[in-house]
Amino acid sequence: MNRDRMKHGLSSSLQAKPGTFSKMLEGTGLQSIEINKLQNEIKVRERDLEASRREITTLKSTTSSNERQLQQKANEMERLKERTLKAEQQAAAAAKELSTLKVDKRKLESAVSDVQRQNDRLKEKVTQLSSKGPAFNEQVASLQAELKLLKANNQLLSEDHKVCRTATCWSHKPVYQR
Repeated sequence: MNRDRMKHGLSSSLQAKPGTFSKMLEGTGLQSIEINKLQNEIKVRERDLEASRREITTLKSTTSSNERQLQQKANEMERLKERTLKAEQQAAAAAKELSTLKVDKRKLESAVSDVQRQNDRLKEKVTQLSSKGPAFNEQVASLQAELKLLKANNQLLSEDHKVCRTATCWSHKPVYQR
C-alpha cells in the first residue's frame, strides 16, 4: 500500500480521512471571519490613532499659540511697568518742583509785604515832614527819592510774584493721574 501511495505522489502524512477536508474548510472559514474581525478592529484603531494624532497636533498648535500670546502679554506688561515707573519718577520730580515754587512764592510774598510796609512808613514820614514846614524839604526830597526806589523795587517784586503765581497756577493741574 505504501508503494501505491508513493506512485500516486501522496505521502502518508497528507492523506485525509473522509470529512477532514470539510472540517478544515469550516476551520478556515472561522479563521477567516476572525481575521476579518481583527482587520476591521485594526482599521478602527488606526482611525482612532489618526484622530488622536490630529487632536495632538491641534493641541500642540493651540499650546504654541497660547505660549506666544502669553509671552507677548508678559512683554507688554513689562513695557507698561517701565512706563509706569517713568511716569511716577516724572510725577515725583514735578511735585518737588511745585514744592520749590511754593516756597519761592511765599518768600516773594513776604518780601512784597515788607516792601509795602516800608513804603507805608515812608509815606507816613513824608506826610509828617511836609506838614512840619519848609525846613524839612531836603529830608522830604531824599525820602521821596527813597520812596521812588522802593516803588521800583516793589514793581520788580510784583512782576516776580506774577511769574511765580503763573507757575503755581500751572502746578495746580493734575501732574499724574492713575
